[in-house]
Amino acid sequence: MEITDDIKEAKDILQNIIKAKKTFRMYPKNNPVYTKVLNDSYSKFRDFFDYKDSYTLKISQNSITYDSEKIYYNPEKEDNLALFFFKDGLREITFKKGLTIEELEEFLRIISLDFDREVMDDVVTMLWERDFQNIQYVVDETFLIDIDEEEYESVSEKSIKDKITDVSDLMRAYEDGFKEDVTKPVSVVPLTDKDLQLLVKELEKDA
Repeated sequence: MEITDDIKEAKDILQNIIKAKKTFRMYPKNNPVYTKVLNDSYSKFRDFFDYKDSYTLKISQNSITYDSEKIYYNPEKEDNLALFFFKDGLREITFKKGLTIEELEEFLRIISLDFDREVMDDVVTMLWERDFQNIQYVVDETFLIDIDEEEYESVSEKSIKDKITDVSDLMRAYEDGFKEDVTKPVSVVPLTDKDLQLLVKELEKDA
């Protein structure tokens, strides 16, 4: 199969995942629309696995790539599948050739949940709890921060301000210390004849 066809198949699979994510939120499990979308998605995977052993997606904040080719991009925050995964630390997802329709359905049900309103856990936790045999993922644990976006921005801003304040205080202390080390000028007052005579008398007394 040509590389262009390979990328096209990969993109079609991802588009079906996006469609299923929306459909699963709208329809119950026994609805024909739900069933059709699930079957269509699984059919895409089966066709792909006829010539590939795995389907790996690499995730960045606003894009998803397959085999170094960008197959998804969305710069917006709303309905952004890349950001949906990225904000919970997911950096890579791999579907293996042995993928079952039950595993795919469970995966799609997880990502269709409203994690902002309905679910206390995050995507990574729920994937880990399911312990999928044919779905693997790579997580950047440094991004697993239990604060919301606005709070994170507030904390980051405060941290930056604190650092600026610390640097300013350090520079000010350095400048003050430097000023203290500078030798102050001494005024020289010339002596008059009278002053000299008094000085001589004082010296004679001491002698």
